[in-house]
Amino acid sequence: MTGGGGKATIKKNGNAYYYYYCNDCKIEFKEKIINNYFSEFISELVEDDSVVNQIFLPMIKQKNDEPKEQLEKEIELY
Repeated sequence: MTGGGGKATIKKNGNAYYYYYCNDCKIEFKEKIINNYFSEFISELVEDDSVVNQIFLPMIKQKNDEPKEQLEKEIELY
């Protein structure tokens, strides 16, 4: 796997266009398209209360229920 990255092109009129690309599959996407898909994904995730209630709230609750000493040990490891 060779990775990918981002790049920008500037047209003669001075407008800049940003792209993400993959070296392996030789595909590039406009930044605007990636941002739109990401925004839609986040909106759908936030709107779906069941996902938040089933996945994220239990994780948060578990961390709140752990003893302070355990959390401090975890922080020290990082």
